Amino acid sequence: MVFAPKLATIIDALSSSAGRRRFGCGVRLITGSLAEIGFSALLAPIMAIAHSRFLLGLLFGRAVVWGAQRRAIHQVRPIEAVQRLWPQTAFGVFGFGWMALYAPPGALVISPFFVGALLAVPIAVSSASPALGRRLTRMGLWRIPDEVEPAPAPRSAWSAAVVDGARHRSRRPCHATSPPWLRSGCSAVPRSCESLRPLAAHDAPPA
Repeated sequence: MVFAPKLATIIDALSSSAGRRRFGCGVRLITGSLAEIGFSALLAPIMAIAHSRFLLGLLFGRAVVWGAQRRAIHQVRPIEAVQRLWPQTAFGVFGFGWMALYAPPGALVISPFFVGALLAVPIAVSSASPALGRRLTRMGLWRIPDEVEPAPAPRSAWSAAVVDGARHRSRRPCHATSPPWLRSGCSAVPRSCESLRPLAAHDAPPA
């Protein structure tokens, strides 16, 4: 029930050349889908414990603060991750240790849940890394159809913004993190599945 809709969508996209092209190509779609399923499995216990803490806080009269999401690119420092995610880490250490000591066969079965909690801090730090995000973007992983074939309105808005910015910087409006449809004339554009490797340093976008 959890994975059926996702698997059905992947199969549908892989069944046609147009569907594969809209997600970057079949290899990128399969690779990104498998990686996303694994990441979601690791993230699930982290979110479950966070939601449990939130509900317990409400039960004991803790005020609810609904802040705006941080949509700008930012990095999570290890000390910040430890301050926020120490309950998940402690749960992972205690749970995995207890199961390994008293029920080793059960530890193997339920280990994905405890491993995700145990690795909460490194998962938060690594997944928020701007450098990793740029690298994955250049490889074309987790590409969505709107990045390949956007609707007319966002296409025209993006093109105008990039061209205007390039005019002020005296640079060509094309680099490795631009949408594929905008940089079709760039030598840095991944044109096939063989370019899952990162681009060369001179093709990388400006810092």
